[in-house]
Amino acid sequence: MLSSETQNWNMMLELWAEGKLLSPYNELIHYENEINSGGHWKYIDDLTESGDLKSVTKELIKILPRTHKRNLKRALRAYPKTLKNNEKAEEVIEECDNYFYEKEQEIEAILIEYSNQIRN
Repeated sequence: MLSSETQNWNMMLELWAEGKLLSPYNELIHYENEINSGGHWKYIDDLTESGDLKSVTKELIKILPRTHKRNLKRALRAYPKTLKNNEKAEEVIEECDNYFYEKEQEIEAILIEYSNQIRN
């Protein structure tokens, strides 16, 4: 039998997969998944191509802890320079990825707290 916390987490992910999870939690799960799939460069590139970068990051900034906000903004500033093969910008993006991985538990804590509210 799954713990209630696991059940809550699974319900939240189901809502997200169905497109029924509310903002900014929807954007936060998307952010976490994308960073774990390809880092900030892929995340920003995908949103840039879809035309959703501004609206999605606006929602995401509402919920990110202060240091994660700074990290995302740093990656956003470096991204355009990476398109010109700027090695320093590429290093910045990598640093942003590493920061995210080191502090990912802070993102997970927000999502766990929210998932527990969904079922209660």
